[in-house]
Amino acid sequence: MNKFAQLAFVNAVRDSGFVALAGLTLMTGFSFDPELAFMIGGQISLIFCLGLLYRVSQIERTGICRTETWRMLPPDERPGDGRAIRRAHDDLQRTLLSFAAAAAGVAALLLTLALIA
Repeated sequence: MNKFAQLAFVNAVRDSGFVALAGLTLMTGFSFDPELAFMIGGQISLIFCLGLLYRVSQIERTGICRTETWRMLPPDERPGDGRAIRRAHDDLQRTLLSFAAAAAGVAALLLTLALIA
C-alpha cells in the first residue's frame, strides 16, 4: 500500500471515529428510550454515509489536489505524473466508498434494531 492510500485510510478512520463518538454519546444520552437511541444512531450513520458520498462527488468535480488527504502529504511525496495521480484518485475513492458502505450497513442495522425495539 502506498503512502497516499495509507493516509486516505487513516483520514477515513479518524473521521469515522469522531462520528462514532458523537453517535455513541447521543445514544447513551437517550438510552432511557432504546427505540429513539437506535433511531438517532442510525440517522447519524446514514448522514455520515451521505457525507462520504458527497466527498466522493467533490473529488470527481474539483480533482484530487484539493482534498485533505492530498494536503497531508509532503509536497515532495505527492504523485507527479498523470498515472500516479489517477491511482491516488482511485485509492481515495475506493477508501471513501468502502467506508460509506460500512456506514450504510451500520445505519441499516441500527434502524432495524429501532424497528424491533
